[in-house]
Amino acid sequence: MSTAAKLAFLITLIAGSVGAGYAARRLGLGERVARVLMWIVMTVPYTLVSFLAIWVLQFKPELAVLPLFGMIILTSGVGVSAAIARMLKLSRPAAGAFVLAAGASNLGFTMGGFINFALFGEQGLAVAAMYTIFWEVGMALVLYPVARHYGHATGAPLWKLILANFRDPRALPLLAALVGLTLNLARVPGRPSSIRPTSSMC
Repeated sequence: MSTAAKLAFLITLIAGSVGAGYAARRLGLGERVARVLMWIVMTVPYTLVSFLAIWVLQFKPELAVLPLFGMIILTSGVGVSAAIARMLKLSRPAAGAFVLAAGASNLGFTMGGFINFALFGEQGLAVAAMYTIFWEVGMALVLYPVARHYGHATGAPLWKLILANFRDPRALPLLAALVGLTLNLARVPGRPSSIRPTSSMC
C-alpha cells in the first residue's frame, strides 16, 4: 500500500469514527457506547502498540526528552488549574472537570502517530509510542488519581490513589510500555530478522 493510500485510509477511518459517534449520539447510545469503546481502546490497542512498537524502537537516549517534556506540560496544567479552581472556589465536580481538562488537553497523538506510521513505517510509530509513554505515566500517576480525588472524595492519600490505579486494567498500556522498553534496552530480539522491515520508510 502506498503512502498516499495509507494516509487516505487513516483519514477515512478517523472521519468514519466521528460519523459513527455522531450517529450513536443521535440514537441515544452515545454515552454507553463511548464508555465501552474507551475501555476497549485503553486496554487492547494502546497496550499492544505500547509494547510492540517500543520493543523494536531504535532507541537513542535523546528520545527520553519527548516523554519528559510531555510530562512537564501535563503536570503543569494540572497544578496550575488546581490552584485556579481553589481560588475560584469551584464546586468539587466543576473543579475536577476543570483540572482534568487542563491537564489532558492538546496532548494527544492519534493523528500524528498515524501520519508517522504512514510516512516512516514502524520506526515512526515507535517514536510516537515513545512520546506517549508520558501519557500513560501521566494517566496512571496523575490524571486517574485526580479523577478519584475529585470524583469519589475518599480522603485517601495520593499514594494510595496512585497504587489503586495499578489494579485497574486501564494501567496496562503503561506496564506494557515499561516491559517493551526493558526488552529493548536488554537487546532482546523483537522477531526473526527475516520478517523485519528492511527500511524505516514505507
